[in-house]
Amino acid sequence: MNKQMFSEYFANKRKSLNLSLNNVAEKLSLTIPAIYKYEKGNSYPDLTILADIANLFEVDLDSLLSCGNTKNNNYCEEFKFDIEKFAAYFSFLRKYNNLTLNELAKKIDVQYQTISKWEKGESLPNIEKFILVANIFNVSYSDLYFAFGINKEKQLKGTKKCRQNRLFLLA
Repeated sequence: MNKQMFSEYFANKRKSLNLSLNNVAEKLSLTIPAIYKYEKGNSYPDLTILADIANLFEVDLDSLLSCGNTKNNNYCEEFKFDIEKFAAYFSFLRKYNNLTLNELAKKIDVQYQTISKWEKGESLPNIEKFILVANIFNVSYSDLYFAFGINKEKQLKGTKKCRQNRLFLLA
């Protein structure tokens, strides 16, 4: 995914839901210029609000980050981003894949200190690095973002619809 693909998907999805720039800005607690930048391909949203955008657009995170090019649409508004879970799962996946901080840093073209900060929850990758990491770890965007692998039993609780979606995403 590149900024142009994301910007087109974002704008088309907003328009298909009959949402104005102002509607989206208000619902996401952002400014209209920020939304405009996403639609023009000048920037990506912050990683922490991706779940809010997916919820607003009534799509799952994988659909959002693949610009609608995914086989499933497991939208569930109960999913929320948790930086502590993300950091723990990210750290687990790096270790599970037998990668040192330096090795992973080289693969995604950042400094090893950056990886360390992500694992401590002190900062987050941008969307481009996030997508690259998910591909390196061979996990879905939703799996990485929501840290589904941290505690499966806990993740399986909830409404029937969400439980079915989680089971699908965990499979």
